[in-house]
Amino acid sequence: MKQGKAYLQVVMIVIAVALVGLLAYSAFSGTRDTLNTALVYEYEVGYGCTTDGYLVRDEETIGSAWPINVLSRADGEKVGAGQLVARGYQTSTAREQQEEADSLSERLEQLEYAYSEPLSVSETEQLQSTLLSSLVSWAVARENGEETHSGLGSSIKGQTLRLYAGESDRALLASQITEIQQRLTKLRADISNGSNAVTISDSGWFSSAVDGYETVLTVDALQTLTLDDLEHLEPKDVASGLIGRLSRSERWYFVCPVPSTYLSKVDVGDFVSVTFSGVVGGAIEMAVWRMGPEEDGQRLVVLTTRQFLSKVIDLRAQTAQLSFQSYTGLRVPKSAICYEDDQTGVYVVESSYAKWKPVRILYDAGESYVVAQDKSSTANLWAGDEVIVGNRDLYNGKVVR
Repeated sequence: MKQGKAYLQVVMIVIAVALVGLLAYSAFSGTRDTLNTALVYEYEVGYGCTTDGYLVRDEETIGSAWPINVLSRADGEKVGAGQLVARGYQTSTAREQQEEADSLSERLEQLEYAYSEPLSVSETEQLQSTLLSSLVSWAVARENGEETHSGLGSSIKGQTLRLYAGESDRALLASQITEIQQRLTKLRADISNGSNAVTISDSGWFSSAVDGYETVLTVDALQTLTLDDLEHLEPKDVASGLIGRLSRSERWYFVCPVPSTYLSKVDVGDFVSVTFSGVVGGAIEMAVWRMGPEEDGQRLVVLTTRQFLSKVIDLRAQTAQLSFQSYTGLRVPKSAICYEDDQTGVYVVESSYAKWKPVRILYDAGESYVVAQDKSSTANLWAGDEVIVGNRDLYNGKVVR
């Protein structure tokens, strides 16, 4: 009987120990399950506003006295003083004749190249390599859906003729050259009385757009422009015969109203990140050139830059997003921030332990902070770290999982 009692006592002790262990494990599991964490990731935030304004350039309009004009320059292209920007024609017949003359001139150049002195062996090998490279460039452009340059196609034709026109073909080439030269001579005589080159006196960047603001929104006007002037701005009527305009300087401006609350820490010379509705490719950094006096809670702001003129050469009235200051760092929930011994930091989960990492707060982004990112040491906070949120009963090295 005594042995039976002793055995029963041992069984009861084992059961009690098991229960205690089960309760402890349950408590530990409960702690683990209620551990809230968040991943840290790189983040950029700033403050700014959306506004409507105008682009301003040092411009002059380009006119032509001819009723039909064919532009020879692309928008945003740099043109030198005295160079051609368009060709004017008296009649549509004269224009068609010019197009025929251009085509014949290209053909003549190919034939004359093919008719030149026979190639040596080394010259033949070099031209074969050049032709192959040209064909590859043409094929790649077509495959990518890009528009192939007309000069590339002409070059391929000329190189092919030069390589494969034999000695027996020289008489035919000479005959075709003579025929084209005679046709060109007649065409140019006919065209000379019905067309004329349109050139520019100053160098600059060409645009085919003319909107009537060229003499209203000038760089000189920006010196004294007010918010009231900007609000009541009206373009002048576009005169007949204008075929484009020329920006004489690479520097351009954007003038707009901005609420004064955004400008408390902004001075002339500071940089602003500007994203225009009509520009693809991201923000443009522009310097503050002038700020007008406050009027009804707003100030007139003039921004300037010498970059990306070709992107904005045709633009005038634009909606823009202005970003006055931005912060780049790591996003951390506010509930993850702890203060230990006058130091700000967070606890991250490493293996099964809480590890303290100090942080420096850059910006209050509402429910989170943007903190500085310092990659000089693994002891600092990194993107991808798992921070513990909403738990203040923590210390460095505490088992949390």
